[in-house]
Amino acid sequence: MRARHLLSLATIVWCTTTTAQAVQHKHLLTGFGAGAGVLHMHGTPEGSLFDATDLPCGAVRFAFGYAFADRWSIGLHYDRVGSAEVAEHVDRVRLTTYQLEGAYRPWIGNKATLETHLALGVSLAALTPEGGRLPYRARTGVYTIGARYIHMFGEVLGGYVALDHSASGQAAVDPPDDRMEQASTEEHMDWQADRLSLGLLIRF
Repeated sequence: MRARHLLSLATIVWCTTTTAQAVQHKHLLTGFGAGAGVLHMHGTPEGSLFDATDLPCGAVRFAFGYAFADRWSIGLHYDRVGSAEVAEHVDRVRLTTYQLEGAYRPWIGNKATLETHLALGVSLAALTPEGGRLPYRARTGVYTIGARYIHMFGEVLGGYVALDHSASGQAAVDPPDDRMEQASTEEHMDWQADRLSLGLLIRF
């Protein structure tokens, strides 16, 4: 009888510990946040309109992932990075990424967890020239690496702080239709951005 009671107590303790994890198997995590960072662009040939470094930028971040194990998740990652007054002849830039993301949690507590992630996908760039309405456009591959600290406020709602670094491959820049004939040479660009963002997270 005593052994049975001890077994029941051990089962209750184990179940309580397991269900108290901030993230565990079969959880669906959806997060939305915003932040700021630094953007660098590099254009070719030399003297390109798209050369700019240390630009302050704003960022919007959306991601969701399914925990197929306690420590591993897979999902989608969306970013929108933007900056104004980019260069002498470029008024603003918008960079949009769509990526497949894998995440690993090296530490999981009762109400918090630390998560690292790697995402791969495509980047769409729109660069609006000064005094123009139609943007230059570029499309290329992109990757994002980063880390996120998650803290749960309750059973469903939580918050996070994320640090992300993204870098794109080099892409040909397509001029607007009204400037197509003026383009004497084909230009290329690539970009990098570091962002710190805060957001809310919903756990299902």
